[in-house]
Amino acid sequence: MSDPIQGAPSPAPSTTPAESQRAREAIAALKTDKSFGERLIAGDKAAEQQLDALQRRAVGIKPVTPPVDGAQQARAQIAALKTDPAFVEKINRGERAALDQLDDLEAKAAGFRGAADAPDQRVHVNRGHAGEGIPEHGREQGRPDLTEAQMTPKQLEQHRAMFEPAKPEDYEIRHPYELPPEEQAVDLNMRHWLSIAGTSKRDGDELAIALREAAPIVMDFSPEQHDAHQAQTRTKLERIFGAEMPARLADAQRLIKEINAQRPGLIAWLDDTGLGNQYDLVHQVIQAARRKYGK
Repeated sequence: MSDPIQGAPSPAPSTTPAESQRAREAIAALKTDKSFGERLIAGDKAAEQQLDALQRRAVGIKPVTPPVDGAQQARAQIAALKTDPAFVEKINRGERAALDQLDDLEAKAAGFRGAADAPDQRVHVNRGHAGEGIPEHGREQGRPDLTEAQMTPKQLEQHRAMFEPAKPEDYEIRHPYELPPEEQAVDLNMRHWLSIAGTSKRDGDELAIALREAAPIVMDFSPEQHDAHQAQTRTKLERIFGAEMPARLADAQRLIKEINAQRPGLIAWLDDTGLGNQYDLVHQVIQAARRKYGK
């Protein structure tokens, strides 16, 4: 079943009903395992991968091979660079060092060890005589060293997916089963919340996946686990933003209130699910606030 708001059709199940049932039972057991919960809150990669594999089997999706170490860190670095005016200006001028830095990060984010191991995606553009300092390639993902008029249709599509705010119907939020009415309402609200925040299609799709996977665990946290989860998120943000973290959080809270005013229900949903302390969401809102308020 496909719907322009609901998103793309659900993938066909790739596990048997018995395997899905065993995975659900294993998840239920892990929820009562205090030591596993502590590892999960602390960001233990093995615990996160174990839970991810079980969640996928539980809903009929084949587990994926985790990306190489550093992929998540590379994605976070890319997100930060996209909000850095000085770096964006270097990209727009076609400075080779900045282009190579971004190529290397995107290769790592995609699971390669670096740009040297990634498939060559360069496109040579003849916009002048050789040696005139004109950038000779634009990445397939849509690097803005080309104007939109100079991009191929594929480059233009990927450029917009990476950098431009998406419309609610543009996000590809895939679900492994047909949603009941109450979950359809959440899906629709999430699309509007992401769009109001100015989130690109790629960032919105990634955030939706992260929240869907985290929600079943976070919603069952005890008060003590919620406190520990919040502290863990604050620690991660402090490493990134340092002394600026309180101001960044204040901007994020301001944006959340503005989104809620335009599309009510966001604050209540965050409170009900406990996802207001989820690192992926908080970091994404901070980045959206930086774009919106120019800080």
